[in-house]
Amino acid sequence: MKGIRKVLQKLVSSLRSLVLSPPQSLLVQEVVEELVRHTDQLTDVISVVNRNEKSLSRFGKQVFSQSDEDGITLEIVRRIFDQPGVVVEIGVGDGIENNSLVLLSMGWRAVWVGNEELGFDESEFKSTISYAKSWVTKDNVAETVKHGCRSVNSDMSLIDILMVDLDGNDFYVTQALLDCGILPSVLVLEYNSYLPPPIDWKMEYNAENVWTPPSLNYDASLQAYINLLSKHGYFLVACNAQTGNNAFFVKNDFAGKFGDVSREIGDLYVGRAQNVYNTPHNKKKLSRDFVESVLRAGASLSK
Repeated sequence: MKGIRKVLQKLVSSLRSLVLSPPQSLLVQEVVEELVRHTDQLTDVISVVNRNEKSLSRFGKQVFSQSDEDGITLEIVRRIFDQPGVVVEIGVGDGIENNSLVLLSMGWRAVWVGNEELGFDESEFKSTISYAKSWVTKDNVAETVKHGCRSVNSDMSLIDILMVDLDGNDFYVTQALLDCGILPSVLVLEYNSYLPPPIDWKMEYNAENVWTPPSLNYDASLQAYINLLSKHGYFLVACNAQTGNNAFFVKNDFAGKFGDVSREIGDLYVGRAQNVYNTPHNKKKLSRDFVESVLRAGASLSK
């Protein structure tokens, strides 16, 4: 509560300066930006307070991730692994901010796949990072990962953690990897948090899909992932609390290590935090194609 009070005080102070300052000397843009920063800080503090004790979201912490994914990953690793392993991340951006960097800092090896130039020279880290600059589809992802594993002296059967963040065909890429026998201990998957359980929806597959904000027509709902992964022997342990972007799944073999985590999806689901970031990237918008897609998915269930 002290954190919330402190941020509120800053917010009020900024508002007071906006009202009292002479218009001719007021830098409106700077004041607006300051208000945005304070609002974001307040949202983050509230998300921490509201973290569910029945979910691993309470361990959320940002190190190299976009939001608080790192802390959840580290808690899962602490419970399951006694030594560094191999992580595969599909959709790593430029490599400066992603979900597997924190593991690399702890001695893990990583297979990275993405469609951007990395923001650093990966040649210095050939023994720990294999990077494939590739446009990912459900048809080429398995072979791409297989080659990457060989580059870090591993193979697909030894993958410990799989992370997928593509802003589009994530569900189909994940399904393709599972179907070819990649069954890691942990999966960290981006989901479309706009659609709450029990809605089972996934975007229609398009190998050339490029997500354009603020469209909501991307990825798949949390329920869709639960239905897919339960068939392969996984259960949900958390959704990150700050933004509701990533879901964390663990193999049923490790259920005994997560006795403090609820098995009720309603206890773990985190919906889209619409106002956490005041940027076009995060302000999603309903569209005709998205609504029609959701309607088709619902109609198929009623047949």
